[in-house]
Amino acid sequence: ALYSKAGKDANKKTAKAEAYKAAQSAKSAFPELSVYTSFKTPFWKVRVGDFESNAEAQSLKNELKSALPEYAGEIYIVKTKVKVPIYPVE
Repeated sequence: ALYSKAGKDANKKTAKAEAYKAAQSAKSAFPELSVYTSFKTPFWKVRVGDFESNAEAQSLKNELKSALPEYAGEIYIVKTKVKVPIYPVE
Protein backbone atom coordinates (compact mmCIF):
# COMPACT_ATOMS: atom_id res chain seq x y z
CA ALA A 1 0.00 0.00 0.00
CA LEU A 2 1.22 3.43 -0.84
CA TYR A 3 -1.16 5.38 1.34
CA SER A 4 -3.46 4.58 4.23
CA LYS A 5 -5.25 7.20 6.28
CA ALA A 6 -8.10 6.91 8.73
CA GLY A 7 -11.04 9.17 7.96
CA LYS A 8 -11.59 9.71 11.68
CA ASP A 9 -8.04 11.07 12.08
CA ALA A 10 -8.62 13.79 9.53
CA ASN A 11 -11.46 15.43 7.73
CA LYS A 12 -12.97 12.65 5.61
CA LYS A 13 -12.90 14.78 2.47
CA THR A 14 -9.26 15.65 3.12
CA ALA A 15 -8.32 11.99 3.59
CA LYS A 16 -10.13 11.09 0.36
CA ALA A 17 -8.41 13.90 -1.55
CA GLU A 18 -5.02 12.84 -0.18
CA ALA A 19 -5.66 9.22 -1.23
CA TYR A 20 -6.53 10.26 -4.78
CA LYS A 21 -3.49 12.55 -4.88
CA ALA A 22 -1.25 9.66 -3.81
CA ALA A 23 -2.86 7.43 -6.46
CA GLN A 24 -2.26 10.02 -9.17
CA SER A 25 1.37 10.38 -8.08
CA ALA A 26 1.83 6.61 -8.33
CA LYS A 27 0.14 6.48 -11.76
CA SER A 28 2.40 9.26 -13.01
CA ALA A 29 5.57 7.62 -11.68
CA PHE A 30 4.63 4.07 -12.75
CA PRO A 31 2.08 4.25 -15.62
CA GLU A 32 2.58 0.57 -16.44
CA LEU A 33 1.24 -0.56 -13.05
CA SER A 34 -2.33 -0.88 -11.82
CA VAL A 35 -3.25 1.54 -9.03
CA TYR A 36 -6.25 0.87 -6.77
CA THR A 37 -7.91 3.35 -4.42
CA SER A 38 -10.33 1.98 -1.86
CA PHE A 39 -12.21 2.93 1.26
CA LYS A 40 -13.10 0.58 4.07
CA THR A 41 -14.21 2.37 7.20
CA PRO A 42 -12.29 4.18 8.52
CA PHE A 43 -9.37 3.89 6.08
CA TRP A 44 -8.59 5.21 2.60
CA LYS A 45 -5.97 3.01 0.94
CA VAL A 46 -3.97 3.16 -2.26
CA ARG A 47 -2.44 -0.05 -3.59
CA VAL A 48 0.06 -0.16 -6.43
CA GLY A 49 0.79 -3.16 -8.63
CA ASP A 50 -0.13 -6.83 -8.77
CA PHE A 51 2.73 -9.10 -7.78
CA GLU A 52 3.02 -12.85 -7.48
CA SER A 53 5.94 -12.77 -5.06
CA ASN A 54 7.09 -10.86 -2.04
CA ALA A 55 10.41 -10.20 -3.80
CA GLU A 56 8.62 -8.39 -6.64
CA ALA A 57 6.61 -6.35 -4.15
CA GLN A 58 9.74 -5.49 -2.15
CA SER A 59 11.47 -4.29 -5.29
CA LEU A 60 8.60 -1.93 -6.12
CA LYS A 61 8.41 -0.78 -2.51
CA ASN A 62 12.02 0.40 -2.78
CA GLU A 63 11.34 2.08 -6.14
CA LEU A 64 8.23 3.82 -4.75
CA LYS A 65 10.19 5.16 -1.76
CA SER A 66 12.77 6.64 -4.13
CA ALA A 67 10.26 8.01 -6.65
CA LEU A 68 7.75 9.31 -4.09
CA PRO A 69 9.73 10.31 -0.98
CA GLU A 70 6.77 12.25 0.44
CA TYR A 71 5.04 8.89 1.00
CA ALA A 72 8.13 6.87 2.05
CA GLY A 73 6.97 6.51 5.66
CA GLU A 74 3.58 5.19 4.58
CA ILE A 75 4.66 2.57 2.01
CA TYR A 76 4.33 -1.05 3.06
CA ILE A 77 3.56 -4.42 1.50
CA VAL A 78 0.09 -5.89 1.91
CA LYS A 79 -0.86 -9.47 1.17
CA THR A 80 -4.03 -9.60 -0.90
CA LYS A 81 -5.56 -11.27 -3.92
CA VAL A 82 -4.18 -9.83 -7.13
CA LYS A 83 -5.00 -9.86 -10.82
CA VAL A 84 -2.44 -12.03 -12.60
CA PRO A 85 -2.34 -11.83 -16.39
CA ILE A 86 -3.26 -14.96 -18.29
CA TYR A 87 -1.01 -15.64 -21.22
CA PRO A 88 -2.35 -17.59 -24.21
CA VAL A 89 -0.99 -21.07 -24.74
CA GLU A 90 0.70 -21.48 -28.09
